[in-house]
Amino acid sequence: DAWTPIEDDVNNARIQGGANYVEGQAGYSGNGLNAHIYEGILTSHQAYSGPVINVLSGGASSSHGTQTAGIVFGDGTGNPTFRGFAPDVGKFYTTYNSVTTSRFNVVAELVNNRNVSHTTASWGNARTFFYTSISAEADDIIFDHDLAWTQSQSNAGNQDSRPQAWAKNIIAVGK
Repeated sequence: DAWTPIEDDVNNARIQGGANYVEGQAGYSGNGLNAHIYEGILTSHQAYSGPVINVLSGGASSSHGTQTAGIVFGDGTGNPTFRGFAPDVGKFYTTYNSVTTSRFNVVAELVNNRNVSHTTASWGNARTFFYTSISAEADDIIFDHDLAWTQSQSNAGNQDSRPQAWAKNIIAVGK
């Protein structure tokens, strides 16, 4: 194959997913909504403005979580092609490996006390090909809290996914 220059994908995802069109036509950029990243993030990162609030965790950052937050919260500071899908949302996060309560309780806090309408997780339990008790737990959380949840399937390159991604009411995302 012929050599080609490297290209960024978040701006293409905004185009393909309709975020640029919707924001351009109606001004929708997440303003007035609250969203949650279920990973540790660097709260002082220049890619997103406004406060980023830790919920029920130790709050340590991770590079992976910071990248995930950029996809959602990024406002294009420093590079306009790195604009996330909802740059003007209220920003919340939970570092999953330092939570001392259940995921159910974290989501209850987010929905009932922080008015969060969407959470996303780019991690999960060991990959499987089956709907498991962990999948059922995710369905219960979504149903009980009326929350939109996007979940990575994993990067395994096969049909195995995180058990959370097999939940019936989740928005599973994979490559």
